[in-house]
Amino acid sequence: MKIDKLSYDRLLLIIIIITSLIVLNLLSNKFFAIYFVQYIFVIFIYSKLEKTTSSILVVFYPVFKIFWYSLYSDNWYVTGDVINYMTLLSNTFVENGLNLDTISLINGNYVRYYYLTVINILYPMIKYNIDFGSSDMIYLLYFNDIIYLLFLAWVTIEYKIIFRDKEINFLVIFMLLSPSMLAFTAINDRHMFTLFGLLLLAKSIFEYNNTKKVSLLLIISLLIIYLNKKELLIGFSLYLLIINREKLFSGKNIVIFGFLVLSLVFLFKSTILHYISAQGFKTTGISQDLGLLSSILIIPIKYLYAMLAPFPWFKLEDFIGGYYGSYLVLLSWFANSIFSFVLFYILMTNRSKYRDSKYYSSHILLGVVMTLTIVFGSIGHAQYLTVYYPLLIPLFFTLNQKEYFKAISLSIFTLVTFNGIAFFTY
Repeated sequence: MKIDKLSYDRLLLIIIIITSLIVLNLLSNKFFAIYFVQYIFVIFIYSKLEKTTSSILVVFYPVFKIFWYSLYSDNWYVTGDVINYMTLLSNTFVENGLNLDTISLINGNYVRYYYLTVINILYPMIKYNIDFGSSDMIYLLYFNDIIYLLFLAWVTIEYKIIFRDKEINFLVIFMLLSPSMLAFTAINDRHMFTLFGLLLLAKSIFEYNNTKKVSLLLIISLLIIYLNKKELLIGFSLYLLIINREKLFSGKNIVIFGFLVLSLVFLFKSTILHYISAQGFKTTGISQDLGLLSSILIIPIKYLYAMLAPFPWFKLEDFIGGYYGSYLVLLSWFANSIFSFVLFYILMTNRSKYRDSKYYSSHILLGVVMTLTIVFGSIGHAQYLTVYYPLLIPLFFTLNQKEYFKAISLSIFTLVTFNGIAFFTY
């Protein structure tokens, strides 16, 4: 039986994953074992790329990350939600074991637990006997890169059938070395899984549009999203409503979408009520009791804060002390602000170009709709937008060099202006 290229690559990736698990368990030197496995995935990814001057950068990614992590502060793990994940893991699974009783304890004592952190945090903690707060915790970051590279290898082979070679190169290099993604993956948390769940979801939508069949990939991607950030299912449902708007009120579609809406209301009743109330608005730090109006107004405010964050730039020392574990991470977030405004500019000014491609426009639309879910997050966190940026990558496939330069120049001018205003008004 003849096997198609995608099936062959999937099978090869499964073999590589099994080989990697064997290597991790056989080699006693954890540093060597982790970096050996990283290079297994890096070489696989590189083999799928068009060989260009820029693609060779992929090979140096693990070496670059050694330098990247060497500049982290000793207490890097106090940033973001990581300390909460690790404390929870240390106090439950590490002490009591990974079993049904412990899972039940988690569900009873915590409002919400993100089970996929078992993969990139719990497993290496147990495997390498890493105590919370010890110097060995840096290995959690090294191991996190293995999971990231594994997912990227998977996305690379999936996207080979829908992106051209140069576009695959752009996507992979962006995912590995862009300031936005370096900042986004600076610590090991749950949002890495959200990111790849969304990319695999976009690919499965492409498959469905071409075959009209629900693939296993669609089920896997929705399961990842549900386990990690179930509110995104609301965004996906909105996306389905938008792309099917012309057929929405025809025949059985009324029943299907009606059932979908009722199911979402049932699943997310508390979340929806929380964010259309004054309480939902107050959690953002703004105290006006404006009810529904406040919940509508908070959306553009959250967009602006997330695009600017961390803001203002001249408070660099304050940011390092309280929120970030490295100056390089902080500078990457500053660069991400520039990229955010570049994306916004292209999205607003180049609609006629990316609408010409049915797939690109669908991919971009999914990314834009998903960004609306920032209403369910805290105000001012850039990560709540950055997770959707890879979905917007096709925006860059339509630009020429002059348009790139114009977008970047306007973005830098905008950011400098905002920071200048903040400097003189603080």
